[in-house]
Amino acid sequence: MSGRANHDNFHKAHPLPGSQYQPMPFEVLSGFTSYRVGKDSMRVYYHAHNGSVLYVTPPIAPRTKTPQPLPAPPGALCGNSSDDPGPGCAPPAKA
Repeated sequence: MSGRANHDNFHKAHPLPGSQYQPMPFEVLSGFTSYRVGKDSMRVYYHAHNGSVLYVTPPIAPRTKTPQPLPAPPGALCGNSSDDPGPGCAPPAKA
C-alpha cells in the first residue's frame, strides 16, 4: 500500500473534529510554512515540498495594547499549621 493510501485510510478512520478532511492533490513529501505580516493582520501559509500552498490561515489580528488582567496569585502550597504541613510539605523521612 502506498504512503498516500495509508494517509487517506488513516484520516478516513480518524476524522479531525470540526473540520473536513480533504485529500491532497499529490503526494506530499515534506512541507514548510511562510508568513505574511501586515499592519492589521498576519497569515500563515502552509506549503508542500514543491512550494504549492496547501492551506492559509484566516487573518490573525495583532496583539492589543490593552494590558491583560493580572493572573490570580497562586494558592498556598503548604498548610499553615505546623501540625499539618500539607501535601508535599512534610519533612523527609529519617533513615
